[in-house]
Amino acid sequence: MMQLEHRKELKKLKKHEDDKEKPTLDKQEKEMINTKLQQAIHNNLAITIKYYEDKSFKTITGSIKKTDVNKGVIFINDQKIKVENLVGIKLK
Repeated sequence: MMQLEHRKELKKLKKHEDDKEKPTLDKQEKEMINTKLQQAIHNNLAITIKYYEDKSFKTITGSIKKTDVNKGVIFINDQKIKVENLVGIKLK
């Protein structure tokens, strides 16, 4: 029979099994994301953004409603996303 400590440890391992690591983007990748963000804002284009949050990757599609350069965030579909968490962007 498994001891209580072993079960707790196995649960903890299982919980973190699906955790993803945030990728490190190089300068060129960051510039490409920035360029596409500017195009989307200036031309009011729909975009699909892939971003990192809560140890996983998420995707959202929509139009940028607002930006806050001082805080480094964009608002898309009423959701606030940190620019530093962006890992990919596609213009629609």
